[in-house]
Amino acid sequence: MDHKGEPCRECGEMIRVYSLSGLCRKCWHKNRGSNNRHLPQEERINEAIKRHSEDLEHYHFVNVGGVQVPEHRYIIGKATGKPVPKNWIVHHLNGRKGDNRMENLVAMPKGDHDSKHLVNALKVRIRDLEQLHLPI
Repeated sequence: MDHKGEPCRECGEMIRVYSLSGLCRKCWHKNRGSNNRHLPQEERINEAIKRHSEDLEHYHFVNVGGVQVPEHRYIIGKATGKPVPKNWIVHHLNGRKGDNRMENLVAMPKGDHDSKHLVNALKVRIRDLEQLHLPI
């Protein structure tokens, strides 16, 4: 997303800021990937997830060992201690593709995803989550 009239967090120039990084296009290209290259992979992924938390409408990806992995699959895998099987899907309960909070994600076999029983259970879960008035 582009923001007009904000200062670049590196050079301070009042120009259009490039993406969610807070950097102008020139600074972003100069520093891309180098700001957190010294950090362990786990910390780099956590920083990426924090940056992505502002955009709830799009799928996000994280770089795991040089491979782009859907963020929601990474989060479920990290929480359970094992990767999500390839023939399974990770469903966002509230329908927002970028809302990767653990309480909004459910992993299930593809066949179960469309079952009427599961859909009704998910609707109840969504209503329960909405009643908690969690920040979006």
